[in-house]
Amino acid sequence: MSKEKLTLKQKIVERIENFFNRQFTLFWIILGVVVLVLIGIFVWNEIDKRVKQESASLVEEAQGKYAKWISESDEDKKAALEEELLADLSMIIKNYPDQYATQRALIIRGNLYYEKEEWQKAAIDYSDVANSFPKSFYAPIALFNAAMCYEETDEAGSAMGILTKLITSYKDSYNVPYALYTMGRISEQRGQNSDAEKYYTQLKEDYSYSNWSKLAQNRIIYLKIQGQ
Repeated sequence: MSKEKLTLKQKIVERIENFFNRQFTLFWIILGVVVLVLIGIFVWNEIDKRVKQESASLVEEAQGKYAKWISESDEDKKAALEEELLADLSMIIKNYPDQYATQRALIIRGNLYYEKEEWQKAAIDYSDVANSFPKSFYAPIALFNAAMCYEETDEAGSAMGILTKLITSYKDSYNVPYALYTMGRISEQRGQNSDAEKYYTQLKEDYSYSNWSKLAQNRIIYLKIQGQ
């Protein structure tokens, strides 16, 4: 009987030891996974940090080249610098698609095309900023610039669509009062005076602090006189 009891105790002890051994093994597995995850996060953060630094440095160089391009008076030098700058900007946009540097690169390239009066190309780059980086500081600015480009190509419908997106998606942007005034002006040019008055009134009521509001009030008075 005592032998049987001893055997039973041994079995219980053995089971307890096996249980703790399994738990100990599981602990080390979990610990190993946690360590690997932490290492992965550290490596990723370091890579992301390096990518941001590299892309920021590249776009700053591009900004400097753009400034030189603007001021260059020699046509041959200007053309060579433009070719080099466009290559640099395209590289940044391709290699760093999710980075802040790409926002800047698109704006710079859009500005270059704007200076060259290549309105369609400029509008595409400006629109890409707003579409790819909707929460960016540059997004409402880029939308307004794109609308101005479409105005230059007599695409009033496209300009109005972009300005509508600007005033609905970025109500707090300093560009909105001017955008509303522009929408009123375009509407007048299209003979849509009732729409023009609507935009001017919205500008006057929602952004009364803006200098554009005073101009809007003048246009409202003019349209009312015209409608008599």
